[in-house]
Amino acid sequence: MFPGDGMLKVPRMEVVMTVIIDEFVRAMTDTLRRSWKIYAYIFCAFLIVLFVLTAGDVVWRMF
Repeated sequence: MFPGDGMLKVPRMEVVMTVIIDEFVRAMTDTLRRSWKIYAYIFCAFLIVLFVLTAGDVVWRMF
């Protein structure tokens, strides 16, 4: 195994994730300029759902 040998076959996961996140952020900022209120509501709902799931998991483990 030479250094950088696997890079030719399969891109490393960090690189793939960075590219995906970069594209996602660019698309988000592009759409946020047009309709940021909808995305704010979606983000708040996502946070609430995440909080409820986490709290429910903690409560479920207690009993």
